[in-house]
Amino acid sequence: MGNRYRIAVACVLLVCLASFATTASATSMRQSSIVDMLEKAEEIVVGKVVSMTDGFDNDGFPYTEITLELDEELVNGRSDSGTYTFRQFGLMAPRQMPDGRTNLNVTPEGFPTFAMGEKVVAFIYKAARVTGFQTTVGLFQGKFTVEDGQVFNAVSNQGLFNDVSVRGDRLDEQQQKMLQMPQGSVSEDVFLPFLRAAVSERWVDEGVLFDAQ
Repeated sequence: MGNRYRIAVACVLLVCLASFATTASATSMRQSSIVDMLEKAEEIVVGKVVSMTDGFDNDGFPYTEITLELDEELVNGRSDSGTYTFRQFGLMAPRQMPDGRTNLNVTPEGFPTFAMGEKVVAFIYKAARVTGFQTTVGLFQGKFTVEDGQVFNAVSNQGLFNDVSVRGDRLDEQQQKMLQMPQGSVSEDVFLPFLRAAVSERWVDEGVLFDAQ
């Protein structure tokens, strides 16, 4: 890859990231529903953060690499053990460079952040064509923390179930109540069975789970 091409790619990437960050920080940011997340996620994983490193790829792009010890990988309804690793744009902290300058390309505002030992449910976009970087659907909205049996994202699940409907008799009583919640954490024992069924039975593709608006 030539220097001119790398510079052009970097400029495009930075413009896109600036747009993402501006959108994410704006009060008018589009809320992502559970339908959006199921429809757009390339991977849906449940697991514990066991490694976090940062650095620069071969083309000089800064990244943070996150590795999860998997409880489940829900794509196609599979339940897999092992690990899942992905990279998202930005360093964990500013980096002092060999030439004395400080690289300030940290994880952009609005992107999800992770912590060692944290259990998460992550709806992950497919990898970017040029860099291979990934992040979660709806940025910070698509990364959920599981803590004390409760599941919540950075905006306390605001908009997650707004105007979401399910055709037929698919839900138990607790799941029906969950879909009526405008925001707030939800029980892991209610959310994960709902998610497993939605993925394995292709509820979004089959029109069973949909946005009513």
